[in-house]
Amino acid sequence: MRLHVWCVAVWLLHSVVVQAADPMDDASVDAARARIQIDRQTQNALYDAQLDACLTRFAVTDCQNEVTKRQREAQARLKREEVELNDSVRRQRAQEQANRTQAKLDARMAQDASHALGAPQGREGAQQEKKRNHPLPAATRERGAKPVNAVNARERDEKRKAYAEKQQTLEKKRQERAKRLLEQGTQKPGLAIPP
Repeated sequence: MRLHVWCVAVWLLHSVVVQAADPMDDASVDAARARIQIDRQTQNALYDAQLDACLTRFAVTDCQNEVTKRQREAQARLKREEVELNDSVRRQRAQEQANRTQAKLDARMAQDASHALGAPQGREGAQQEKKRNHPLPAATRERGAKPVNAVNARERDEKRKAYAEKQQTLEKKRQERAKRLLEQGTQKPGLAIPP
């Protein structure tokens, strides 16, 4: 019975210490898990000792039922502690991840803002910057630029003429082939039948 009281006292003292240290680092989490494991082992040893003590009594079943009830309660308490520990670790990791994500977002927004302040505005600004950075060669400037529409129209007309000529030659070949097939006959002799 004294062992049971001692275990409860240690557990209460440790619970107060663990709750006081709110921000948990890896060492404190590992220590808490080790404490829970030690409490479990102690509780199991106490349970075995109490069951052995029950065998010396007259009313064995009632004693065993009472010991088993206390064991279930102690195991449930340890399980709750473990779940609370896991939840706090999970919440802490989620908060750390949210902080990292927010820091990355802030850095990206600051970088975008610095680029936006230094860069010309819109498409026109980009074209002007390109002209400044890539001037035309001297030969092109001396000749002068040809009107783009005139060059495109002339190329388009040449391509249309070439396409029309190609279509005419294809049609001529088709007609010649059809004429040749009619002259030769449409039916070819079949294969010989073996005797």
